[in-house]
Amino acid sequence: MENEVTDELVALDSIYGAPEFVYTENHSSNSHMATGRILVHMELPSGGVNIRTLSSLNSTTTVSNEIYVQNYPSETGPSVVVAADWLPIDALHSLRTQITEIIAENIGSPQLFILAQYIQHDALNSLELLSTELSPSSSASSSSLSHSLPSNILFLDHQKYPKSIDYFLAAADQHDAEIFVHSTITCAICQEPKIGANCFRFNPCLHAYCLSCLNDYFTIHIKEGNVSQVTCPHEGCKRRRGGGSNGDGNHNNNNKVVLAAPPLPLSTVTKILLSSDSASNSEAFLVVRYGYLLEQYALLQQPNLTYCPRKSCNAPTLKDAEEEKLCVCPKCTYAFCYFCNRSWHGYAAYCQIRHLETIASEYVAAGGDSDKRRIMELRYGKKVLEKVVREIEEDALNRGWFKDNAQSCPNCTCLVERSEGCCHMTCKVCDTHFCFVCGERLNPANPYLHFNTKGTSCYGKLFEGSNAENYDPLADPLLMNI
Repeated sequence: MENEVTDELVALDSIYGAPEFVYTENHSSNSHMATGRILVHMELPSGGVNIRTLSSLNSTTTVSNEIYVQNYPSETGPSVVVAADWLPIDALHSLRTQITEIIAENIGSPQLFILAQYIQHDALNSLELLSTELSPSSSASSSSLSHSLPSNILFLDHQKYPKSIDYFLAAADQHDAEIFVHSTITCAICQEPKIGANCFRFNPCLHAYCLSCLNDYFTIHIKEGNVSQVTCPHEGCKRRRGGGSNGDGNHNNNNKVVLAAPPLPLSTVTKILLSSDSASNSEAFLVVRYGYLLEQYALLQQPNLTYCPRKSCNAPTLKDAEEEKLCVCPKCTYAFCYFCNRSWHGYAAYCQIRHLETIASEYVAAGGDSDKRRIMELRYGKKVLEKVVREIEEDALNRGWFKDNAQSCPNCTCLVERSEGCCHMTCKVCDTHFCFVCGERLNPANPYLHFNTKGTSCYGKLFEGSNAENYDPLADPLLMNI
């Protein structure tokens, strides 16, 4: 029996080797015991799982065993302890039960390799963690999804089994990283083949570039302050055209342009810029500069950002979300109004309206946009805005009436209304004679010459626009009865 156990241990060591397989043998006068551990990678189907589409994914299960050589394998099986932190508790319990049954069924045969092969190739299907059917919630649209989803779907509630899903994702990332590091990558910038260990791959677009080209590319943009360009250099990642679902159930227009991805984290840029063993102080300076630019970029994305109105300060200031109008500069502590940038005037006082017609037009144009109207009412006051709109509308009506019924004196500019009579007007303020039609000055000695001179614009228009213009004496009954 000792020879059989020794042969089995040697065979396992040649198949798995350290650190996957380690064991020790303890000899005494009464017993001979072998103790060891096997790390077995539970393989998923080649099609991957619905958590993430992969070519392969390995999850480690530890099998610790003790063998009493005198009775193994003819009379007893190994004493086994199974550990797999990533498995749900009920699945781990089921796996242990299945292993116990396999041991009982294989008394008389070497069992460690049988157990390892079962865990590696068959355990996942036996545990029924994978299903080849669509989830119940997807059954209604199975026809449209059947070509896009992988055939193996892992049904695990993230709240109930957080370790399981996180383990799958972490293992997937590690597995992909190992493959990438040892692969030959063609840099999309210099078009030269490079080993993956000297390249960087962006997620989720998976575009890959050598570290040397990325270093040069990022250096240029950081020096110029173009922090928004410190992303994947691929043109398609700068501005993508949207289409399909946007994640909230709505569908984007196919022609809608989606804004560029945010700049890379400081840790990622630091890794790229300082990747070379010969990195100098200039690269370290770029890292510091990028950190500053990144902070400024994040600040500019804030919706409540404004700037201190003091010319000597002009520091960026964020309005507290709980405040309606009050802003306090973090640099000089100057308190000012978020809307009008004037010194803080309190909540009861509204902002002064500098451009009445513009503000009134915006308020009227807002119409059903309740949010915009609410902000304007908060800034200027609802009653003030309604009064301004009313006064501007009245003023527009007055201007229209005066345009049709009055003329400005060419001397004092006072408006003179014609109630009746001809177009020869005399200003009551300065006694200037002028034409009501064109506003031109008239000679007081002969004011009617302007209307009797052929070739002028007002020739024959002495009664233009008056009731006398259409007056016919022959049709006047008072004259006809004389």
